Amino acid sequence: MIRTRIAAILVLAVAAAMSPGVTRTAEAADPVTFRVTITNASDPEQILSPGVWLLHDEAGELWARDAMASLAIERIAEIGNPAEAVSTLGATTIGAAPAAGSTVVFEVIAEPGDLLSTIQMLVATNDGFVGLQSIALFDGETPLDQTIELVAYEAGTEENTGLFTGFDGGQPDESRGADNIDNGIATSEPIRLLDLVDGTQATATIEVVQQQAMPRMANTGNAGLTTSDGGPATWQWAILAGVVGLTVAGAAYARRRFA
Repeated sequence: MIRTRIAAILVLAVAAAMSPGVTRTAEAADPVTFRVTITNASDPEQILSPGVWLLHDEAGELWARDAMASLAIERIAEIGNPAEAVSTLGATTIGAAPAAGSTVVFEVIAEPGDLLSTIQMLVATNDGFVGLQSIALFDGETPLDQTIELVAYEAGTEENTGLFTGFDGGQPDESRGADNIDNGIATSEPIRLLDLVDGTQATATIEVVQQQAMPRMANTGNAGLTTSDGGPATWQWAILAGVVGLTVAGAAYARRRFA
């Protein structure tokens, strides 16, 4: 009976020592820092107002062509005020690009699946703007360098009166402050291309700056129980040798006891 019990224990010990671990899949890809440079390329030349950027995982969360503009988009497109987008959407502000050739630069930290959107007003319009529309930053898990030409859209929230028509034409005047909110003739149309200007009005250059190395578990997923080829690790062989030694010693003890 004693020998049977010892043998059973030894079998279990050997099985535990030699069993390979379950392989765990790799963790998610590391976050990546991107530098975004927006260059004013307006023609005729006009200011790109302060605006916002937003990382999101579903298309159209900031704005989308043929969708209705939110109040946050209306405020930026009509008066260049990003406060509503920051408070209600969690967007981050970006600065103005006051003349053709001037730039605004910001950085974002993103992961695969993230989309990037931006918006800035074309200040000589009633509700015109430029911006990135739900741009994918990765191809699968590979971060992308890319340059995108931005054409002009209008929010569909104010009637167009032509370029550079000023406060009386419904366009913003910094000196008038809050009066700009109700300036112009309100409309309710989907976001669409602005027909007052043609071609590229800004460019957005997106560059990979740095991949953030994040700690992660080894992909064996078995706390070192096996080697890279799935075989037993060194310490398992040591246990096996010990088990064999115990077996021999136990057998000798049993012979002496029952002789």
